[in-house]
Amino acid sequence: MAVALKYADKYFALFLQAVMQPTGINMEAPHQNINIGGDDLKTVKVYLNDLAHSGTGPAKPTYDNLILFLFLGILITWAVVELQTSEPRWKI
Repeated sequence: MAVALKYADKYFALFLQAVMQPTGINMEAPHQNINIGGDDLKTVKVYLNDLAHSGTGPAKPTYDNLILFLFLGILITWAVVELQTSEPRWKI
């Protein structure tokens, strides 16, 4: 996302230079023997522009969270009903 925001409104030539000739030791190692065509890089640039302007979108709830939520809701409901309907065991 950082790369998308950094090169969102810049020219393709700057993006091409950043990808094909990266600066820094950590970035040079993975990019040494990479062969990407110009059309592929343009596609990546268009995707990153779209990502920078529209964002990733909100995270959707997973099935695990939904099941946990329903289970805890049923458990709390059962506990409240049990407290309301049962007679007290101890007298003060």
